[in-house]
Amino acid sequence: MTPGPQSKHPSLSNMKKCLIVAIADNYGIGVKNQLPWHISEDLQYFKNTTRGYPVIMGRSTYFSIGRPLPGRKNIVLNLGGDPIPEVTCVYSFEEAYREAEAAGKDKCFIIGGASVYKMAMPEMDLLYITHVHTEVKDADVFFPVISPDVWERESTSETHTDPETGFKFEFAVYHKKMNITKELWGKTPEGKEIFRYTLKNASGASVQLSSLGAAITSIMVPDKAGKLGEVVLGYANAMDYMADGPCAGKIPGRYANRIAKGKFTLDGVEYTLPVNNGPNHLHGGPKGFQNQVWESRVVDNAVEFMYFAEDGEAGFPGNLKVIAHYTWGEDNSLKLVLTAETDKPTVVNLTNHVYFNLDCEGSVLDHKLELNASQWLPTDSTLIPLGEPEDVAGTPMDFVESKRIGQDINADFPALKYGKGYDNCYLIDGAMPGQLTTAAELWGAKSGRHLEVLTTQPAVQIYTGNWLNGCPKGRLGQEYHDYDAVAIECQHCPDSPNQPGFPSTVLRPGEVLEEAIIWAFD
Repeated sequence: MTPGPQSKHPSLSNMKKCLIVAIADNYGIGVKNQLPWHISEDLQYFKNTTRGYPVIMGRSTYFSIGRPLPGRKNIVLNLGGDPIPEVTCVYSFEEAYREAEAAGKDKCFIIGGASVYKMAMPEMDLLYITHVHTEVKDADVFFPVISPDVWERESTSETHTDPETGFKFEFAVYHKKMNITKELWGKTPEGKEIFRYTLKNASGASVQLSSLGAAITSIMVPDKAGKLGEVVLGYANAMDYMADGPCAGKIPGRYANRIAKGKFTLDGVEYTLPVNNGPNHLHGGPKGFQNQVWESRVVDNAVEFMYFAEDGEAGFPGNLKVIAHYTWGEDNSLKLVLTAETDKPTVVNLTNHVYFNLDCEGSVLDHKLELNASQWLPTDSTLIPLGEPEDVAGTPMDFVESKRIGQDINADFPALKYGKGYDNCYLIDGAMPGQLTTAAELWGAKSGRHLEVLTTQPAVQIYTGNWLNGCPKGRLGQEYHDYDAVAIECQHCPDSPNQPGFPSTVLRPGEVLEEAIIWAFD
């Protein structure tokens, strides 16, 4: 995914799906039958930001502009007026939206005054408002229709004075508040409450999160026909997630993935960890972060989970505070920011172990996968890296070009025999600390859904659900089978504490670990 140009209002350029913007710009436009300087400047910005998307505008706004906006479809809501050459005239918003959709773009924009955007308000995801302060006409005309229960004003706000009229013009950006609900989902045998949060955007697409393991338990996004469907593996009950084999949707820790023989040495001290995966330590052990109830709260338009791991917990040194901050966007992207701080040198590797099936059912072997990774880490039979990475070229491990997940999964190749499929770590090409880089892209075989995974982490573990048989039943009581979902785990490399050639996972007092993962659906 190539990002668009950055704008002075990031909300506009970052939105991707169903974005509709209103510019309430009618007041003051009539001066000398031309746009005041500030609105002319704004329209130039608007032209640069919208990159050819259709524009719906009111009749009076069109005549104030005096010409079609170039490089896009111009749709004029021409209520009761004569036809206008060079533009598409429509007589209702429903017709305008159909015309905008016919232009083949995934969003459109509305320019108009209060009467225009009042009609369009139910459809809008974001407002970019320009209004003029005069003795007669002011913001009171606009702001009564902007309910504070629905809309939130962003910090971006600018005020300018028109040198010809002396009018003061204010620019303001509003976005729709995310609909976030919280419910008591269950309790542990010890009586700890497990909460479930639902985040729903304006299009109806949603995410559900659980305080057990700071887990992603549901993602509902549309297919090519616009029908919402469940694209992640998940269970019916809160406690089904406790100590489940797949670690579905949860944040494992303190160290995700494997540490050889359950031992590592840090600053000359050897530490011993629980061995729970053959001869090795996996995902922080049986009582890892994934099997703990995290503290949770709603913060603005996000849900935040916190877990405090004590010094010596699961054998790891240092008290460790971990925060998982989830945001769900109007563009159907889920962002997770993970932070951690310690009071003693320790090792940390955090990820989310969510499983995807973009077709909502059946096997993922016909899904197509592409990885931004030209090297992978060969392992021994217990899935501990042997050391040096190797090129994927010429091997069944190669996903540099998209291919079916099942194309080579049965190849006579040691790595695929060890794990009964893919369970391997890839090094992300071009990864740099603190910089978001595309790690993977996934395409459903039937649904038309597409997922792009971006991260600041240096590696990604691909696990094709090779051992899903026997895990807890799904939300509707269905049985899950091997290869019904694929995990794309952005993280550091397995066994890094024992492999000095790998990117370091050591965290020291005074440092803050911060990593991000974005799952972007379209």
